[in-house]
Order: sequence, then C-alpha cells, then structure tokens
Amino acid sequence: MSHSMRARPTLFQMFGGLVRAAQTGGCGCGGRVEATAAAAAVRGVRFMSGAVEEATEEQSRAPQRHPRGQQPAGHGERFWVWHHIATNMVVYSLTPVLDINKAKRQFAFTGKKLVPAKIRKDYWRPLAMVELGAGKGEVGRSVYQKLRELKKRHELEWEDERLLNLPKKLRGIELNDMRGNFVADLAYVCAGHGKGNLVVVKEEEDSKVKKKKSKNSKVVQANQAGENKAIEQEQQQQEEEKANKAPKLHTVTVYWANEQDKYYAESWTDNVTHIVGIPDYLPGPKTKTMATLNLSAEADARSQAEAVATA
Repeated sequence: MSHSMRARPTLFQMFGGLVRAAQTGGCGCGGRVEATAAAAAVRGVRFMSGAVEEATEEQSRAPQRHPRGQQPAGHGERFWVWHHIATNMVVYSLTPVLDINKAKRQFAFTGKKLVPAKIRKDYWRPLAMVELGAGKGEVGRSVYQKLRELKKRHELEWEDERLLNLPKKLRGIELNDMRGNFVADLAYVCAGHGKGNLVVVKEEEDSKVKKKKSKNSKVVQANQAGENKAIEQEQQQQEEEKANKAPKLHTVTVYWANEQDKYYAESWTDNVTHIVGIPDYLPGPKTKTMATLNLSAEADARSQAEAVATA
C-alpha cells in the first residue's frame, strides 16, 4: 500500500505510540507524529467530557417543564387580557407574559392587511386581570373559555345592517375594536349566564339526597292520606321559587389598568369586585399576587402593633 493510501491510526494505536515514544525517548519522526496525535486525541476526549458536564449542569439548572396534558399548580385561577393600543384588538392569556404563538391563534380574518402578521410587544398593553381565587382554577378556565367563544362570535357572527353597508376596510377596523365587547362579555359571564358556566355555584350532593328523601316521605304520606293534589301543588311552588331565586355565584375580582373601562358594561353583579391597578404577578409555590402580599403585610403589622399595645 502506498504512503498516500495509508490508513489513519486508531485511538488505541495512538495511545500505544505515545507509550512507546515515552519508553524509547521519542527519537524517531514517526514516534513524534504518533505522540502529538495521541496528545490531541486526549485533549479532544477531555473537551468532550467537559462539554457533557456543562450540558448536564445546564439541564439541572433549567426549570422543570410540565408534561404535555398536565396543568401546573394554580392554572386558570387568574388570566390576563391584553389590548392593542392602536386598534383595540383583544387577546387573552393564562400567563402573565404574552405568548406570541398562542395569541396569534386568537385572530380572525377581518380584512386584508388588518390582521397583524406578527405581535410587537411595544404595541400591546395589559387591559385587565381577572382573578377567581385559590382553588378555583376550573371556574377561571370556564370564564376564559366563554370569553374566547364570545370574542369569536363577535368577529364572525354579526348581522348589523350598518356594518354590511360599510366598506370592507372600515368594517374590519370596527370588528377589530373589541375593547368594549370584552367588558360587556365579562359582565355577562360573571353574572352566571351561558350554558355550562361554572361561575354558578353547584349544589352539594348531600342537599340533593336530603331533598329526595323528604319528597319520597311526603309522597308516601300523601298516598296514605289521599292528598296527592296538595303535594303536587307544593312541588310546583318549590320549582317556581327555584326558578325565580337568583343563583349563588363565585366571587370574581377584576383588576383594571384604566378604571373607566368597566363602564362599557351596563351593569355588574354583586359578586364582582373592581380594583384599579393590575398587580405584579409573583410566581412561586403559593402563586401570590402583590395585592395578597400587601394584605398579609398589613395583617402582620396590625398583629405586631396589638402585641406591643398589650405588652
């Protein structure tokens, strides 16, 4: 075999050449070449091992990701509403940081060059934050779903004659303006309207069982006494009272960036509390907000003052 077609030495052969060169003193040219090649291989192995160690350290420092389908703690207990400062377009987010990919999915085609091709964060500002409270993530996700459905219907299901007579571009501009519609939709959903709205507090199963037992006992007594008509009338009266009785609703807290936005709605139910200023969200094991932290700090200060006064 010619010198040009000579096979390259393996790593084991290079290590062997390094050992032989060390034993013989490395006088030959071939020994020096093999020694330098072996040293380079050793440096490469050390570099690779260092890179692997750095990669493992970075993986250990990185935050743990939740598997797909598994929701993090406190998911849905609060959500944020963002609006475009120029067009008043509205998007909803379950995280305090606006996710660009998820926000773009909420856009409907309202006209040519009216749907933003990309989201610039300097054009989007928080409009409100809706908070349901700890342990009410299911209710918050229900409100979030209802608001997104109503937004889509505003964009695609409209029969206003004035909009039909407008030019396409002006019609798209008005359809993109969802600021007032969001406030009206929020008041509607917080009032418990809509099929499957979880803002309405569910009745306990124990109360249902007790009512069934009481009805059965009344029916038995009525059959014995022959008073079926009287019991039917009582049942009808109870059903009418239930229909007329206002449902019990979960409490909802709305933090507004601008207090004047809440007046887009005609009325609000008593279960909604309005607070001016959107608190800074502090992620952590208990997922507290600045408002709750301030309240806890005030409570601690009061307890300390009472302790000093009693002492």
